[in-house]
Amino acid sequence: MRHIRKCQNELQKAVVHRHNARQVVAELQLTADLQLAACRIGRALVSVGRNPNTQSPGGAGYSVINLGIANLTPTAKTDLANRLLGMLEQYRVVWYTGNIPHGLNESLNVLSTMLKQYLPEETLSSD
Repeated sequence: MRHIRKCQNELQKAVVHRHNARQVVAELQLTADLQLAACRIGRALVSVGRNPNTQSPGGAGYSVINLGIANLTPTAKTDLANRLLGMLEQYRVVWYTGNIPHGLNESLNVLSTMLKQYLPEETLSSD
């Protein structure tokens, strides 16, 4: 995560000599934000993971096994959902400046599906 943040800082200082320099930098920043989100998700999953076979030496052969997002705490899910929600809007802005509007919904579907997994169930049922 530190390396990604360092890259983001360097990117802010970068001087890009292209007609679409702002678009390129915005896309790279969004890519770095998505990488950080992936790291946060992985870290959250590992932090609640368990070795299911602690009785035998070496367990299951892995130090951590996590069966999914359902095992995350509500706080972790909410934090991840809030970050993803912010990135959805950023994604829309970046998309519209460099792509045709037609493909946006299909492209956003991946992030939207992921976001739904982090929302509390009572939020989903009230929609």
